[in-house]
Amino acid sequence: GVQCLLVLPFEDYRDLTPEAFVRDILHAALGARGVACGFNYRFGRHASGDTSMLTALCAREGIGVRVLDPVLDGGIPISSTRIRQALADGDACQAARLLGRPFAFDFEVVCGDQRGRLLGSPTINQPFPEDFVRPRFGVYIASACVEGAWRPAVTNIGMRPTVGADYLRAETYILDFSGDLYGQRVPVRIHRFLRDEQRFDSLDDLKRAIQRNADDTRQYFENTRQLDE
Repeated sequence: GVQCLLVLPFEDYRDLTPEAFVRDILHAALGARGVACGFNYRFGRHASGDTSMLTALCAREGIGVRVLDPVLDGGIPISSTRIRQALADGDACQAARLLGRPFAFDFEVVCGDQRGRLLGSPTINQPFPEDFVRPRFGVYIASACVEGAWRPAVTNIGMRPTVGADYLRAETYILDFSGDLYGQRVPVRIHRFLRDEQRFDSLDDLKRAIQRNADDTRQYFENTRQLDE
């Protein structure tokens, strides 16, 4: 329902004092009548402003302020830091609980080395941007949205130690699907961590491991029915 979204370059405003931010940006430039922020919001040069200062400064300009209470999980505020740490630990279940949905990405599919087809498990390759959160390297039960429908999948995030890779990528085997998705942005959801990345002695060993992961994935979705949600 948002009608207008302004994303201000941080570098252009980082040195404003709290007073200048409220006076020149919120009041003069935007004509704000009301603002909302989190309970631990900081603003202004060196994060010198807090919610109390924001309320006082906005009152001078006739701007209402609503400070939102923390949303707690286990008695601790939910935050991006907690979510990032859960992903770094490979705890996709906790990340999903904190987010209210499974962690997901939708990077563009690029051409790989076609090795997955030779193994009987064709995959889509999606490079991770350098500034994107990095989940724990390893294999995950996942799902991918193709043609408007979510399908069970197995996703490896990392550097593929058996065959090697020169960039961080998500490599996803979409079960029972073999279409061409190159150039498309395919949403992939991560549901559960299965195992760390592992270097196998042969491609046959890798192939057997992928099949075990696929079997685990099918069983997971049969038990949870999460694809129906």
